Amino acid sequence: MRLPVRKIYKDLYPDVNDFPISRLYSNRDKFVAKIKERALSKVMARFDGKLEEIIARTIYYEQKRVKENPWKVDPRREDKYWKKLKSELKDLKNSVNATKREEQADKLIKKIINLYAEEIIGGFKPKSYLKARVYLKFLFNRLLDTATGIRKKKFWGLESSLEDRLRLYGDIDRIRGLFKDHTIVVVPTHFSNLDSILIGYALDHIAGLPGFSYGAGLNLYDSEIVAYFINRLGAYRVDRRKKSPVYIETLKSMSTISLLEGTNSLFFPGGTRSRS
Repeated sequence: MRLPVRKIYKDLYPDVNDFPISRLYSNRDKFVAKIKERALSKVMARFDGKLEEIIARTIYYEQKRVKENPWKVDPRREDKYWKKLKSELKDLKNSVNATKREEQADKLIKKIINLYAEEIIGGFKPKSYLKARVYLKFLFNRLLDTATGIRKKKFWGLESSLEDRLRLYGDIDRIRGLFKDHTIVVVPTHFSNLDSILIGYALDHIAGLPGFSYGAGLNLYDSEIVAYFINRLGAYRVDRRKKSPVYIETLKSMSTISLLEGTNSLFFPGGTRSRS
């Protein structure tokens, strides 16, 4: 005897290379350039006439973070990098030539934005995505097979498949139809560490939807295995320690450009896990 099989939808994009996010990352350099250009434009407009001040504030924030809250995933000798920028800023302030000061300030802010953009942006590899489908199916079969009642059902002759246990509710047909002419943003609640991969896998395997761009906390990259996969599955890095307006503008630019390019996005508006 077998439990009723839940509906499994055909893939909207049978070829992973046709995913919007796959097309976005097929020219990663162009994508990065757009992020830098937009971030620079936003910072220059927001801090017109106060560029030296915002550079000094950014360097202060970063040196404080490196000293008081370092993470394993942080670049080596990061403290020396910000110390060097502080020295360059000091030289800039000692200059009496207004034009030269402005040119040097532009160079410094571009250096900072370049650093942030390269840190934030991730990647998407179609081959890695196909491998992840296989690994995740095995993972969730193992995890959900130990759920209460599953083994009892097997004992009584009720076979249970992974599809029986991953259930999606709602107007899925309508949502699938929106993908033809719209960019979709999914905003789930965040309950456990498995949320990102579980939701992503269910949307792919059950609903047949293409891969999403999604934010991943930089702390997750402490694990080399996790970092290897999420770097190739559409994640971009978010460092909640960074409070500089320059970093925030760069992060916003990454998300904005991604959406403008038609890439579907998934993020947790709560920012972190919540049991309530």
